[in-house]
Amino acid sequence: FGGLGAAGGTVLGGMADGIKGLVDAPVKGAQSGGLIGGIKGAGKGMVGFVVKPVVGISDAATDVLQGIKGTTAQLEGGTGRNRPLRQVRPQRALYGHARVLRPYNAEDAFAIELLRTALGSLSSSKAKRLSTDPLVGEVGAAEQYVDHLNLGKFVLLLSTAQLCIVNTYGQLQLHEQLSSIACCEVREDGVRLHLFDP
Repeated sequence: FGGLGAAGGTVLGGMADGIKGLVDAPVKGAQSGGLIGGIKGAGKGMVGFVVKPVVGISDAATDVLQGIKGTTAQLEGGTGRNRPLRQVRPQRALYGHARVLRPYNAEDAFAIELLRTALGSLSSSKAKRLSTDPLVGEVGAAEQYVDHLNLGKFVLLLSTAQLCIVNTYGQLQLHEQLSSIACCEVREDGVRLHLFDP
């Protein structure tokens, strides 16, 4: 907000300089060059009366932008040049292969961050990796968040390719490809997966 105060002062200063120039320029011109100098000074004063407020407005715009820059630097916790902005809330979840957009849900957004963390931690020997936006599975097919179930200490995460169970830090406890799961039971004491015979 300091930029706004400085901008107001700059505009007022430009206007005051323009008005002052209307009086001072002819007097100074008359003192140094007589009647001709007074006429030249009046012309300079008129030009200054128009130009100085315009300069004051452009300086005010600069002051406002400097204030905005300073405010964002404070929010970032540094100078603003070398530090990226921190994301305030987790990224919105997009659902399924169609990447359906629904109203923002903080729990779903947290769940997709857990899924990204978990899939990113899988070993490269299983050819799992994380791309910047879609989750990428074993064969490079786009893998997307579908849903989750909060189990207290753990979260069951369902993607379009697999089922994962992670702790609240995103550490993978179990993952199974959907193609190997016959059915899934959610019970009082946990989750039971029934797998197809290998």
